[in-house]
Amino acid sequence: MKLVRSRVDTDLIGAPVCLVRLDKITPKILQSIHEKVVDENYSIAFITAGNINMPDLKNYNWKGLVFAEIKLALKHTLGPIETPVHPDYYVNTAYREEDLAKIYELITDLHKHSRFYHDKLLPSSFSKKVYHRWCEESLAGNWANTIYYVRSGQNDEILGLITAKRRDEGLVQSVLVVVDNKSQGKGLGKFLMNSVHSDYFKNGYKESLIITQYDNENAIAYYGKTGYHYDSMMAEFHLHNEKYKKKKG
Repeated sequence: MKLVRSRVDTDLIGAPVCLVRLDKITPKILQSIHEKVVDENYSIAFITAGNINMPDLKNYNWKGLVFAEIKLALKHTLGPIETPVHPDYYVNTAYREEDLAKIYELITDLHKHSRFYHDKLLPSSFSKKVYHRWCEESLAGNWANTIYYVRSGQNDEILGLITAKRRDEGLVQSVLVVVDNKSQGKGLGKFLMNSVHSDYFKNGYKESLIITQYDNENAIAYYGKTGYHYDSMMAEFHLHNEKYKKKKG
């Protein structure tokens, strides 16, 4: 397996971080990753695996391993639908300078749902920094190609958003989906999602992808109602280098 240095995570955490992507993960593979992490002087390996055997991993006794979460990949086949119209809200992709505080608030608040927040071996500020950076890079068009905003028709206030990233030909991913707490329960999420799906299809996309936590029952139920179905499963692990932590003190 190959360890890929993560420039962004290294910058945010202040220590070398690498990424590892695997088709499957076993104790033997983890041991090999551990040895490489130590040899190449990484502090943490963020590991994504598509196939795991949890009973085997429970017997892996190196304390630097943190099981973070299982994620589900959900896909939705897009079709010709009319762009939804609502008497009180509308969706667009443009923002103004006065919108920035709200955009940062909506995206950064998601950090408490992330695996970075729940890994207590990571610095407490790391997860918030990751989402703040995500906002910066998405607004710049790097980590998201487009951000869709749902706004109040009365005062143009941003009430929710979806960040969209082109993946393969014909496939687009809705990466971050959020509606402001005070606006939930009004059907805004569905209105925003349907507006985005309509735009995706009109721009030549055939499928939409969303990845969410396995235990996020509300999200899974909601996405199921909007036409998403199960596609695949993956697991995220953090492998901390205890030797590096002791060395750096």
